[in-house]
Amino acid sequence: NDRRPESEFWAAFDAIKPSIFGGLLDGVAGAMANLDVVQLETLPRMADFAVFGVALEMALGWPKGSFIKAYMQNRGAANETALEASLIATPLLRMDLSTEWNGTAANLLSTLESMVEEITRKRKQWPADPRGLSAMLRRLAPNLRSAGIVIEFDSPRRRHILIKKEQQSSDISDTATSERPARRDPATNGDDVSPGGTGLMGS
Repeated sequence: NDRRPESEFWAAFDAIKPSIFGGLLDGVAGAMANLDVVQLETLPRMADFAVFGVALEMALGWPKGSFIKAYMQNRGAANETALEASLIATPLLRMDLSTEWNGTAANLLSTLESMVEEITRKRKQWPADPRGLSAMLRRLAPNLRSAGIVIEFDSPRRRHILIKKEQQSSDISDTATSERPARRDPATNGDDVSPGGTGLMGS
């Protein structure tokens, strides 16, 4: 019931576009002002991105920990999608890893083949040889690690593979310093221009 012509939609968007852009600049400026006070107990992958995200959270007055929570949920969803799309992930996750598994890629391929049905082994996505399996494992290793399975290759020829379980722990602390003293701007006669107060670049 809320449909409207495209021309009307874009006319409305153009009218508020300056405010949208100004809001984005406010967020970036506030995040940059907070970068030096962000403290994470542990840094995840894409550490700079995580630090900037927490700084932005502080600038916009979001609840403490909300950025890291969303970030970890997105990463978890991406890992789950990657594992579900891989034919070798399911048997790998079902392996008994009460003790470490150590062997060649050929040994592992034979083990995995014994755990799946013939129709799965005949699918194009199933590794055709040990070399193909090794390539798949290297790509899937970060996703498997998120599920608690560590894949290690011996160097430099990568002929032997070690598979073991890793005790799951939080990849990153959900706590970060989210309070900072108000900044006083001499140009504004000492008025508080800390993020979350007045707009940094106007609205």
